[in-house]
Amino acid sequence: MFIQALPSGPFLTNAYVLACEQTKQAIIIDPGVESCKPIINVINNHKFIPIAIVLTHSHWYHIADVFNLKKIFDVPVFIHK
Repeated sequence: MFIQALPSGPFLTNAYVLACEQTKQAIIIDPGVESCKPIINVINNHKFIPIAIVLTHSHWYHIADVFNLKKIFDVPVFIHK
């Protein structure tokens, strides 16, 4: 199991990349402000295959880079009601 926290943005909120090192499948969690490039770097450096973006909640500083990452990786986005 691979877990990388990526503090970013003005509040240093954590975005995460969670991945299986065997299958290389990865989930992006809470891609907040200015987290897009660091997330892409982690995914590319480890040759991970993103399969989803998961949002723990919808505060703007936790979801700011969702659109960009969804556009780049073409993966579904999940959030609770």
